[in-house]
Amino acid sequence: MKTEIVDRGEELDVAAPRCFCGKIARLQTSWTEANPLRRFHVRPNSSGRRKKGCGFFV
Repeated sequence: MKTEIVDRGEELDVAAPRCFCGKIARLQTSWTEANPLRRFHVRPNSSGRRKKGCGFFV
């Protein structure tokens, strides 16, 4: 994991995993009844169940 990440031109001191394609994974929050407020990382631009991309999910 890399500790310096550029996000919209800003450097952030946070650690984020990279997906199998090498892109910085996006942090999301679940709002379902089964997993309210549960946080997870997914591949960037992989919204919805049909757009899996490389299939990264942590």
